[in-house]
Amino acid sequence: MPLTHDREGSAFIAVPTEKSLDASNVQAFRLSIVPQLEQHDKVVLDLSNVEFIDSAGVGTLISCLRIVTERQGQLRLCGLNRAVRALFELMRMHRLFEVHPDRRSALSSLA
Repeated sequence: MPLTHDREGSAFIAVPTEKSLDASNVQAFRLSIVPQLEQHDKVVLDLSNVEFIDSAGVGTLISCLRIVTERQGQLRLCGLNRAVRALFELMRMHRLFEVHPDRRSALSSLA
């Protein structure tokens, strides 16, 4: 899965470019994101392009969180649309992840 990425200060910002994060593309997403997670301590994952996420996608995000926190790093999510946010709340993932409405807020929380 293609990712665009950026840096702001010491934070790495990753933005998936596909509209879904599901069983059909999580493997490609992992191949793109894991090397970046292993190199950065402060990561913002901007999901503003993602319109749909399934349990495979949620599982992959949990793996991402584990990779970063095992290294004492921080991972923030931002830009969740209404459907993705509802799924996170239904699955209680909003308790596991620190979710912000926008990139600026997520970056500020890393300071």
